[in-house]
Amino acid sequence: MLYANAAPLGPWSDIVSNIGVLGAMAVAAVLGALLGVLVGRRTGPRAPADSTGPTGPTDQTGPTGPAGDGVSAAATLTAARMALTARLSRGLAHDLNNALAAVVGQLELMSLRATGTEAERVSELIDVVVGAAATTRRLQEALSAGDAAGPPVHIDPVDAAERALERADRLFSEEVTVELDAGLHLPEISARKVELELALVALLANACDAVGSRGHVRLEVRATDSGVGFRVHDDGPGVAEPERIWTPGFSTRTGGQGLGLALVAGVAEDHGGEARLLPNAAGATFELEIPAAG
Repeated sequence: MLYANAAPLGPWSDIVSNIGVLGAMAVAAVLGALLGVLVGRRTGPRAPADSTGPTGPTDQTGPTGPAGDGVSAAATLTAARMALTARLSRGLAHDLNNALAAVVGQLELMSLRATGTEAERVSELIDVVVGAAATTRRLQEALSAGDAAGPPVHIDPVDAAERALERADRLFSEEVTVELDAGLHLPEISARKVELELALVALLANACDAVGSRGHVRLEVRATDSGVGFRVHDDGPGVAEPERIWTPGFSTRTGGQGLGLALVAGVAEDHGGEARLLPNAAGATFELEIPAAG
């Protein structure tokens, strides 16, 4: 048989550790790059409307054309850096997806020899790695599809919420109840589809971390004075250090990357909306508000 002389299963702690590191690398690398693009889009230098370009030579060229045609040299450099970041991240995400696929293949081979409790743990690990690969692909899409950098489009908020729940389904254990509570007659919103879905998945992932293996998560979609609010409520332990939760790199979770809520805040600002932590008697409720389509 092909697997008759295969080596015995290694220590589970080593396997879990290696898979966790690989998945974290994939997600953090691409999510960090997307966050960098969002931050760069908001904070990068912008030339005044009547700018005539830099005082030096005007034959420099960049992604947006000659530097002397109304775009400052600094803005051109910022655009070039953002384009390079996206390009490198796409390549990294592709390589990491291939690595994750190889891990899934090895785990499937292990499942052929595992029995009892070991077989169950292999199956669980396969689900974890497949979920990590799916998340990495979604993040890669945000950098590759052009949707993240293109103009906002009219979106049905309920459709966006349903897609986010479908994408986040693998994050939750069977003991976690997840529900969608959408209002009636909601207005369309103006948003970039991929960015919006990633932000909603990030909020759902945050709720998943809060409730752990057992609990309740609810995604509410409600009309607001200016548009639509997506509210994710969980019955977890609540939020520690709420003044820091939107800071990139800050996380209260062991092994957390601190990028999810920072991404949500970036998407909100990029769309002229707002991300906020709502007062809550128990657990936590986060809201992403996006303006209605004009």
